[in-house]
Amino acid sequence: MSSHPISNPSIRRARDLSHRQAAAALLEKLKESEPDLEVRHVRLWDETLQMDYRLEHVRAKMAMLAGQASAEEVSSFGHLERLCAELV
Repeated sequence: MSSHPISNPSIRRARDLSHRQAAAALLEKLKESEPDLEVRHVRLWDETLQMDYRLEHVRAKMAMLAGQASAEEVSSFGHLERLCAELV
C-alpha cells in the first residue's frame, strides 16, 4: 500500500530542510542589502501562543469582529495582541 508523499517522513524532512535553506538564503541576501535591518525570529507555533480553538473561541472572534465582544472575550486574545504589537 502506498502512502501520500507528504506523510512519508523522509519527504517531510527534505521539504522542511529546503524551506529552512530558502529562508536562510533570503535572510542572508536581506542582511547584505539592508545591513541595519534587525531580524528577530518569532516562534508563532510556540505552546504559549496556542489558542484553544473551540466554539467559545469562534464566538469570541465573531463578537470582536462585530464590535460586540465582552471584556472577557477580548482578553482571551491578549497574548496575540501582545505578539502583534511586538512585530509592528
